[in-house]
Amino acid sequence: MRMDAAAADVAGGGGSVPHTIRQGDIRMSNLKTVELRPFLPSKDFKRNKQFYEDLGFDIEPLGDDLAGITHGAAKFFLSDSYNKEFAEGLQMHLLVEDVDSWWARAFQVIPNYGGSLDAVTTQPWGMRDFVFQDPAGVCWRVAEEVTS
Repeated sequence: MRMDAAAADVAGGGGSVPHTIRQGDIRMSNLKTVELRPFLPSKDFKRNKQFYEDLGFDIEPLGDDLAGITHGAAKFFLSDSYNKEFAEGLQMHLLVEDVDSWWARAFQVIPNYGGSLDAVTTQPWGMRDFVFQDPAGVCWRVAEEVTS
């Protein structure tokens, strides 16, 4: 990692950053993570918010073009932005306790939005899951772990 002299001075204690930096040796005092929250695109922001609410997620408005979406420990942001290639290339994985209950809810909701919904399948990697796409084209895989 290359660092210019000014950055090294600040990082080395010349500023408010409490890290010791030596060339080739970076020491961090706290690498604890708090949360990972992806930003999902929406083709129609209002419709996408309603889609996730219909699936059982809680919606927290965070302005005109952003919403916090949560269900239990699962959290993500829904953004009023859209790029077709990005949306259709994005995959989300939701680990749940009861995939059959989630599939039943999805079966009620997804046809109202014109999306596709696969059947629950047992995967060789130890999961039972199903796949669907949200109204923006984001692929979701909802799964439960298979117990022996």
